[in-house]
Amino acid sequence: ADIAKVDETLAGVMFNTLNSIFSFVGVVVVIGFSVPYALLLVFPLGIPYYVVAERYRWGSRDLRRLDARLRAPVLSFFGEVVQGMCVIQAHRATAIFETEFLSHLNMNARSFIAFWA
Repeated sequence: ADIAKVDETLAGVMFNTLNSIFSFVGVVVVIGFSVPYALLLVFPLGIPYYVVAERYRWGSRDLRRLDARLRAPVLSFFGEVVQGMCVIQAHRATAIFETEFLSHLNMNARSFIAFWA
């Protein structure tokens, strides 16, 4: 299942990567022909851009990992509640489980908001 997911997404990722590379090269070539002096700025401006992009990539990866770790308790708790719904309703404990579920959901929402902010 995991290998199938990789096979499905790999083609799209490769297409997007090659599309971005060729677009960048095309823009640099057009700028080079129209304003050759602008090419002198490409390398000096590319270094800070690379540094910022690298920092963003590490932070984004950590936030994705955090989001996945905080999503697992929400999903497992929801599954357990669905399986035990008859018992929970019989003991009239829905308010307790609702509060606990909202607590799990709140923790997950914090990481989700941090990831997309």
